[in-house]
Formats: sequence, structure tokens, C-alpha cells
Amino acid sequence: MDINRDSVNKWLADMHRSQVWLADQCGVSKQAVSNWLREKNPQQISASAQITIRSLMEEDAVAQQAKPPHNLVLEFSDSEYAPIERAALKAGMTIREWVKTTLNDIVDMDVERFIEGLHTVSDSLLTFPEIPLHHAAAGLPASSDVEYFAPTKDLGKGRFACKLHGESMSPKFPDGSTVILRERGSLKNPTLKKGEIYLFVVNGEKTLKVYNTRVAKKAEIEAGISYVSVIDGKTKVKVLQSINPDFPEIVAKEPIEWLGWLDKDDQ
Repeated sequence: MDINRDSVNKWLADMHRSQVWLADQCGVSKQAVSNWLREKNPQQISASAQITIRSLMEEDAVAQQAKPPHNLVLEFSDSEYAPIERAALKAGMTIREWVKTTLNDIVDMDVERFIEGLHTVSDSLLTFPEIPLHHAAAGLPASSDVEYFAPTKDLGKGRFACKLHGESMSPKFPDGSTVILRERGSLKNPTLKKGEIYLFVVNGEKTLKVYNTRVAKKAEIEAGISYVSVIDGKTKVKVLQSINPDFPEIVAKEPIEWLGWLDKDDQ
């Protein structure tokens, strides 16, 4: 496997990963990775980094091969999804179970009649308690008002919703997305974990970001915002990252304030 600028850029794009993520994996600065991958006169990737990158690529290749060879992906708009979810609830099934069962049932059924039948489920609508709805900046200013959001499933206690404004968490969470988070106070072990998504408060503004760490730069060490990792002994800084690589990371210069954790199972 040849490790060069083109192969690494393609791999990062295919896996939806950023240069900041790669820098943290290799234990180097973001600028070093940028120098390796720039279009004009790229620098040679260091031997130790090549070993790390090759290992990460091989892990991804194994993970991709382990995926089922055939997947059916169905995409629905909000208006299409709601009656499907209600139908599954009425049948006492998960959405996955209901879709699989229904696809088998409609093989010989008139499709228009099937779709019409979906919209008749509303006569036995299940409703769930409203939860607080916050607004978070994702590249654009956000309202500080707290509103309320009506979920379409039973989320349990200690949850709140958050609507995003901007594209910093795209493509996973584009502008206008609403995500569900678990309140910090409801967690048994409310500690930040690398790679997880949280709702932070930065300079008084709520923002949804990925929590991570990376090796500290000289200026960051001199500024006193770094710490020594008890795991590997390296001097690092805590950073809040966007999924969209066009948005810069936020280096945590003060104690990090956060309100909730995004549990993938709640989405």
C-alpha cells in the first residue's frame, strides 16, 4: 500500500475524516499534516506517520470487508417518515421490523393503495411528552431561547432536543437538523470522551462539537493551556472539532462547559 499525498487524501475523503483527526492519530501538528497533503510541493510524510497511516488504512479495509455485501437504503422525507413510524408503533414493531414485514406483504399489492393505507394510521396516534428544545450554533448565530420539541418516540427521562444553525457539523448533521442529547446531570459518568459529540458552551454560546485532544504546539504550551496526558505522557490540548473540515477547531483555553451528550441510539 503506497502512502502518499493522493492516497491519503482519497482515504480521508472516503472515510469522512479530517486532517485534524489524522494529526491526532499520528501525534503531529495540524500544520504538519497540511504540509503532507497540500497540492503544491507537498512534504514527505514521515516514516513513523506512514506506519501509523498504513495501519489505520488496513483497519478500515478490514472493517469495510466485514460489512454485509448487500444493503438496502431507504430514504424518506419527514412527511413520509411520520406515518411509517406511526404504523410501526401501532403494530408493536420496530421500524426495521415493520419495513421488512411490509415489504414482503406488498409484493403483490397495489403500491398506491399501500401508501394510502399508511396515512390512515393517524386515527390511533401515540403521543409522547415534549422535551426542551435548545438552539446551537454550527457556523451561524443561534437563538438563546429555549422552546419545546415533540418527539415521535419514547426517549425516556433526561433528554433534550437541539436545533443546529449552520453547516459546521455537515454532512452528518446539516443546517436545520434537530438532534437529541442526554442531559449532563442524567449521566452516570458525566466525563468527556474523545470522539464523542457534546453540546458545549463557548463564550456564552451553545455549540455542538466533537470532543478530542491533540499534541500541543509550542505556543500553546507557553500560553499555559496544555496538559500532560497520563496515558502516553505527551503534552496535549483539548479541542472541540467540527465534522465539516472547512471549519477550524476550537482550542479549549478554560475549563470546558458542556450541557449534554449525543447518544447515537437516541437519534
